[in-house]
Amino acid sequence: MFRHPGVNAAGPNFDGDWWLESAAMAASESVLEVPLSIVSAIRDSVAARPVYRAQPRPTHVMPAGSGEAMRAYLLALLSLRLQDTVAVVKHAAALHDAAQRAGRAAASLEIALTAERLRAAGRAADALAALEAYPFDITEFDYWHGSARERFVRAELLRALDRDAEALPVYESLWSNAELPWMAVARLRQARIHERAGRRAEAAFNYRRFIGLWRGADAPFQPRVAEARAALDRVR
Repeated sequence: MFRHPGVNAAGPNFDGDWWLESAAMAASESVLEVPLSIVSAIRDSVAARPVYRAQPRPTHVMPAGSGEAMRAYLLALLSLRLQDTVAVVKHAAALHDAAQRAGRAAASLEIALTAERLRAAGRAADALAALEAYPFDITEFDYWHGSARERFVRAELLRALDRDAEALPVYESLWSNAELPWMAVARLRQARIHERAGRRAEAAFNYRRFIGLWRGADAPFQPRVAEARAALDRVR
C-alpha cells in the first residue's frame, strides 16, 4: 500500500486521496514498523495539501474545518512517529483550532491524539483512560476512517496492560475494507492471545489469516510472515 503511484498533491483525486489517508494512518502506527523514510515521505505528501480533502462517508457532507482537522491529526501522528516534538505541538494546536469548527467527529480526533501522545510516552494506563472518552459507540462518523485506528490502539493498550480477554473482541472488530491497514496485525495479535491461552485451533486459524493477508507484503514486512509460519507449525 505504500507504493501507490496516483497521489496528486493538487487533488482532488479519490483514489489518491483514499490511498494517502489510509497510508498515513498505517505509517503512523509504530507496531506496523513502516520504515521511517516512508513515514517522512508520507508526511511530506500530507503537508503538501494545504486544502486537505478528508475522506467522508458516502452519505455525509463534511462540516467546515473537517479537512483541516484530519490533516492536522495525520501530521501530528506522523510527527509523533518521527519523534518530531516541535511538529507534534504545532499540529496538535492546529487540530484544536479546526475542531472548534468541525464538530463531533473532528473533536474525537483530539481525544485520539491525546491518547496517542500518552501511549508514545509509555503511559499505557493513562492513554487507555484518555481513550475511554472517544465515542466508540457512535458508528456514523463523518470521516470514513473514523475509529478504526483508534480501536486498534485501544486493543493494543489493553493487551499491554495484560487485559487480553478485553483486547480480543476489539481486535476481532477490525474486519471491513476501511479497516484494512489494521486487519492483518489484528489477526496476528488474536493468534498470539489464543496461543497463550492454549486455544490451538483458534490460534492456527488467525495465523493462517494473517499469512494470507501479508504473504505478498514488501520485503521489510516479510520477517513477520516468516514468524507467523513458524508459529502456525507450532500450534498445528
